[in-house]
Amino acid sequence: MKKYLLSIAIILSAFFVNAQDSLKTGKNFEFGIGLGAVGEMNNGGAGKVFGVGLSLQGENHFSKQFSGFISGGYNLLFSTEGGGTLGFIPIQAGPRVYVNKNIFLGVGLGLGIIIGQGEASGFSASGFSYFPQIGINSQKTQVIFGYNSVSLTKYGSVTDGFLDLKIAFKL
Repeated sequence: MKKYLLSIAIILSAFFVNAQDSLKTGKNFEFGIGLGAVGEMNNGGAGKVFGVGLSLQGENHFSKQFSGFISGGYNLLFSTEGGGTLGFIPIQAGPRVYVNKNIFLGVGLGLGIIIGQGEASGFSASGFSYFPQIGINSQKTQVIFGYNSVSLTKYGSVTDGFLDLKIAFKL
């Protein structure tokens, strides 16, 4: 787990150092803070799940139609049927293709970490995370909708995910 976090910290540092250089040279780098609402259709025995989240995002526009982004966040997930509370930490990067100036399609790939809390205390796992998304871009905000998922192999082959709606405020 420490190796994952150290690797991610190094990657994020390199990206943001490069991003600061991009700002000086006039390239289109944007940084934002997002708030999210999470809804999951089902989570095995935990029943329906809902949650809230906070995220940080950096996006570098390589052209009018293509950009790359990196994001990290924390989602607190609650079960409606006593399955406990989970923290989900997605750390993802990926491409975005702008259909026009305001609409984009993208996919985030990376690491997803799940940490149990309360009744689920002691549970933790990590695995491959992916987030196919569609979004609306404006001058000061982005609205991003997609399916945030993680594939876990620690307890057999389990893939679980949730619908994710974020509003990112550009700084």
